[in-house]
Amino acid sequence: MKKLFCLLMTLLCLAPAALSEEKTEQKAERVIDPTKPMIALTFDDGPSEYTQRILDTLEKYGCHATFCMVGNRMGQNAEAVAAVVASGNDIATHTWSHENLKELSSARAKRALTNGIDKITEMTGREVHFVRPPYGAWNSNVCGVCRDLGLSIVTWSIDTLDWKTRDAEKTFQTIKQQVKNGDIILCHDTYEATADAVDMFVPWLVEQGYQVLSLEEIFSYYDGGAKPGVVYYHANPEKFIVPEKTE
Repeated sequence: MKKLFCLLMTLLCLAPAALSEEKTEQKAERVIDPTKPMIALTFDDGPSEYTQRILDTLEKYGCHATFCMVGNRMGQNAEAVAAVVASGNDIATHTWSHENLKELSSARAKRALTNGIDKITEMTGREVHFVRPPYGAWNSNVCGVCRDLGLSIVTWSIDTLDWKTRDAEKTFQTIKQQVKNGDIILCHDTYEATADAVDMFVPWLVEQGYQVLSLEEIFSYYDGGAKPGVVYYHANPEKFIVPEKTE
């Protein structure tokens, strides 16, 4: 009887771990259908105290995003950085200290980008493939530096102006009125109002049939992928690669 009791207790202890492992495996499974509308959601200027809340909403609705992080803000928000990685979302560089790359020499622009990239790699072990230039500012000089560093330049097709309005409803309405297949949406994970807006527009996008993706995800279905040194305002749906159906 004593042996039976011990066996039952062991099984009870192992059960939660097994369920947790199963849940993790289910969570890791992600299916994207390039025949259906896709948009890329991006957040600039973080990480911040609101990043985790946004991540929770994305996870709730099975969505991903790219967080374009400022290098010198990452250390003080290490938990948020780790949470972004653990939840399967992507990180792009937003330079080291939000420098306007267009106003810098090639050497200084390279340093601003490299320092930002190095911080991401140091804290996450990930390679960096995308840069969101602060203020959306770029020129041929910036393109050349990014090409040498293997970075694709991504701006946006929808600017929510959340940084200016600090109004969740206005942010939601901007997306609701403008969104279309292939859009790259710009938000900022540094405002509570944006976190409120995410609670509103993410479920709405899902209800409308949009797949809310990271930059890595949407460009993985792009003909030729995202090329270093090239500027992308949106992901042209005509270039989405649709796998052939198999019998």
